[in-house]
Amino acid sequence: MSRFLLLQFLLMIAVLTVWSKTKKPTYHFHRSLFYKYAPQHTHRVQDDYKPIIPFYPKVKATPVFGTSEEPKIKLGTMGMTVPLHKLLVRIYNNGQFLCVGTLITERLIATATTCFVDVKVQDLTAKTFHNADEVMPIIQKNSSEFFNVDSETSLSVLELSNPAGNSSVTLSPAQLCDTTLQPRFVVQLTTYIRTRRTIHTQTTEVLPLAECRKVMDDPGGNVIRDTMICIKNTKHSSKCQKTYGNPLIYNGMICGINVMGHNCPRPLGVDVYDIVFNSADFVGEKMKFIVDADLEKDII
Repeated sequence: MSRFLLLQFLLMIAVLTVWSKTKKPTYHFHRSLFYKYAPQHTHRVQDDYKPIIPFYPKVKATPVFGTSEEPKIKLGTMGMTVPLHKLLVRIYNNGQFLCVGTLITERLIATATTCFVDVKVQDLTAKTFHNADEVMPIIQKNSSEFFNVDSETSLSVLELSNPAGNSSVTLSPAQLCDTTLQPRFVVQLTTYIRTRRTIHTQTTEVLPLAECRKVMDDPGGNVIRDTMICIKNTKHSSKCQKTYGNPLIYNGMICGINVMGHNCPRPLGVDVYDIVFNSADFVGEKMKFIVDADLEKDII
């Protein structure tokens, strides 16, 4: 009997062995389980796997508004630049600080007439950042070869009695605006902080004049003239800051002079500048616009 059971057991093992060899597997391994991948299928049915890299179009960078680095100002047409503080001067009346100005050449200073209410020209002096101990007498000048000052603007040009001890603008004048600043242009608003002897710079944008006039309750444009630039400035100040004469910078060029201070007479969130431009460059830009627009065909 025991022999019969043993034969049955051996027969069962033989049958299971044959069955397991003839049965096809119902699974396969994924290629990621192997160091060296061998395709599990023929290439006629399936090529080797290739990663699909999605394409994302470049997103145009949006300007970041807020505090920024001190701007560098272009000099002449040679590509030279200098930090703004090397061009700023402090203007005094009988030793009392009035406002700041910007050296355009070694003798000419661009500033605002709002600095000089009831002030005599012969009492004005200036100091540069380059030589803070040197007191330089200045005289008022209504126009220059670089830009015009007329009765409708709040700009003023001051001329030093002697060249400033500043080599930055000895050979090449500071570059003035050669284009019209349009609404939403990104600019650098600068403010000289006298108590710290530093320059605060913030990146902001040009606002439409209509928006500025609405904020300042000047719908008729009696205060905000068409020759002015309105700049967004939400920096909080509890009092009026007399930032007259501080320059507005665009693309390394001096494009405006602050003529109304900041938050004067009350917090409004805007600063107003008079346009400063190089007459030759400005006219050249307008002529190029006429040529590019092919306007002579319409005139004919």
